[in-house]
Amino acid sequence: MSQEDAKIARYMAGFEAMLRKHRVPEAGEITTDVRGHIAEALSYGKPLDEIMTTLGPADALARAYAVELLMHAPKDSRGATALRVLAIIGLVIAGSLLSLVLVVALGGFGLSFLLAGMILIVCGGLEALGIHLAHVQTGGLAPWAVIALGPVALAIGWGFCWLLWLYVRAAAGAIRKALPARPTR
Repeated sequence: MSQEDAKIARYMAGFEAMLRKHRVPEAGEITTDVRGHIAEALSYGKPLDEIMTTLGPADALARAYAVELLMHAPKDSRGATALRVLAIIGLVIAGSLLSLVLVVALGGFGLSFLLAGMILIVCGGLEALGIHLAHVQTGGLAPWAVIALGPVALAIGWGFCWLLWLYVRAAAGAIRKALPARPTR
């Protein structure tokens, strides 16, 4: 086995392991395609190092394929769509520390403001009805003011969630662009 063959074998072993880690259902077909791309590029005289640089690290390529397949999975029930979105978010987070920080921050702020908005509306409504909860302090605000702050907090929460969605879509799109073109059959 030549050094070139050994390098390809190591790359493909890492690539296949990452496809299995991400539970990519078409892992065998994808691996065959990538091997074919490498062989085709070599037959055209491209240096192996240039080919490997173009493909990128095996783990990044496998993650990109996983995201691509999740984003273009057949449309089915809402529950499966939600699981696919969560899987995409997980793959994007796994891609970098910056993504991890942004997803946790935007998601945390979004959910916190959404929950706070709902609590403000409910607590303000209860205060307006004369029901005083023992551990709830409204800071001297009139019940209508507490209720009015609820939609503001909800809007801020939806804004953070919207920013999270935009970031995940942009990151997934960047990963998709990094994928080598899939041959048409």
